[in-house]
Amino acid sequence: MENLNHFDLISILSGIIWLLLTVLFVSWFYFAKIQSIKNNKYFLSSIFFKILAALGFSFIYLFYYQGGDTFAYWDGAVKLNNLFWESPKDYLWEMVNPSDIFNQRLHFNSTTGYPPSWIYKEPESFFVSKVLSFFSFITFNSYWATTIILATIGGGISWYFYYILSKLNLHKDSVIAFAVLFLPSVSFWCFGISKDTVVYLALILLCSYLVKTFLLKEKLSVSRAILMLFCVFLIYHIRIHVIVAMFPALILAFGSHITRKIHDNRIKKFSIRLLLYMISAGFLLFYIQASSGGGDLQKIMDDLIIIQQDFAQNTTYGDKRYTIFMQDYSVQSILLSIPSAILAAIYRPYIWEALNPMLLLNGLESLVLIYLTFQFITDSFTEKVKIIRQNELLNFSLIFILIMGFSVGFTSGLFGVLVRFKAVVLPFFILLIGISTKVDRVNQDKEFN
Repeated sequence: MENLNHFDLISILSGIIWLLLTVLFVSWFYFAKIQSIKNNKYFLSSIFFKILAALGFSFIYLFYYQGGDTFAYWDGAVKLNNLFWESPKDYLWEMVNPSDIFNQRLHFNSTTGYPPSWIYKEPESFFVSKVLSFFSFITFNSYWATTIILATIGGGISWYFYYILSKLNLHKDSVIAFAVLFLPSVSFWCFGISKDTVVYLALILLCSYLVKTFLLKEKLSVSRAILMLFCVFLIYHIRIHVIVAMFPALILAFGSHITRKIHDNRIKKFSIRLLLYMISAGFLLFYIQASSGGGDLQKIMDDLIIIQQDFAQNTTYGDKRYTIFMQDYSVQSILLSIPSAILAAIYRPYIWEALNPMLLLNGLESLVLIYLTFQFITDSFTEKVKIIRQNELLNFSLIFILIMGFSVGFTSGLFGVLVRFKAVVLPFFILLIGISTKVDRVNQDKEFN
């Protein structure tokens, strides 16, 4: 990767100007739009917290790791920006077509510069550079300004998710705030310039609109429908396995919505549930088979082992490894490893495994999650299970956690990989186990659109 000067005068000035503009705009927006809403807590503090977390992420990668994918994504965006000024036609071609190594030499040159080869040859990674290229035009190619803009947008989306969830009256406000606004590891990994940021923000914005449409019974506008499709588009092009985990979770949550309305026909309820479980299982098997070239179950499991070993041998994210319970590489053994993989995705690294600065936050978070789990089990457990069974969002969260948890926990191998990939799981896990039986079930007074 070409070493861009992230501390040149223009980059720093652009960052400072955008930081000032952000502070002014966010403050104006709060007093003009948010202050009049009943539940207006955490808006300003959460956005400024996200900006600090994103800048912290950037500085750690710059000074501790001395580089990383975050700068490679931005390098690719800058090269696309340069390509636009030289040949808008070639820029448009790159934006709408998958990256191809032949076209890298055809479209880019010594004047535009070349995108990092390891980013360009992976369509999912270069797609992030394509998204970032829009920001490069308004920030004068400033990495810092783009980081601030992304964190501000992300902070707004996170608060909007918090606000929508608070209208469901399932949790105390402090629990929702911890889950979606102030969880340190999620704020660190999912608000700077990275794949994780685009995927996570698209996921929670999509969930916000789904809750608003199907649980709060608000009319689906054309603009909201377009934004929902755009969120799916972003996730699909960066981490399709998140979509794969979401689909069965949405299907089964929808099934819960249907069966709750059937009171006097147990056979009908059982048949609908069975059908939806079969559709979900069939979808997962179809995707896994298709992605593995249509092999049998043993070949599919062998492919999972290969992915796991590839991550385990990758030193980019450190050398702190973990293992899950697995006697051998047979189908039966892999299936038996599912609980161990899910537990790893939720709770690991444990505090005694987090013996370096980059893992310490996750180790401390694991203590909090263990405490919340203990509280969930020991305080009105039966009533909480009943609430989960009756609520579509919590149904979705449970299935999404199980599927994503196994995928992340089984394949990561390295703690450095695990803590990044598990970030999308943690807020939903906290929402699942953090439900309250003592929340006043009253709707919010005012609406915010």
